[in-house]
Amino acid sequence: MKRHPASLKLNIAYGLANGYTQREIGASLGVHQSTISRHARRPDVAAMIRVEEEKVIQELKEQIHRVAQDPKLRAESEELCRQALMKGIARMLR
Repeated sequence: MKRHPASLKLNIAYGLANGYTQREIGASLGVHQSTISRHARRPDVAAMIRVEEEKVIQELKEQIHRVAQDPKLRAESEELCRQALMKGIARMLR
């Protein structure tokens, strides 16, 4: 069995925590999707994923706080949310 470096495991954790699919991560790292799946189930990688998810959550909280404080950013974010909602509604109506 081929051993993979810790950096691969960290990249897997980072990618999964940031919402990338296993296939996307595998393609970007040059490994098969099954390798990503196998590593994602390992306890050490699962712990890395949780750490990376916490980082993502903290960054989102900080971004939301910045947006709430800036009227221009708040207006831009409201428009982006409106567009995303309308796109979803349009897909549902098809």
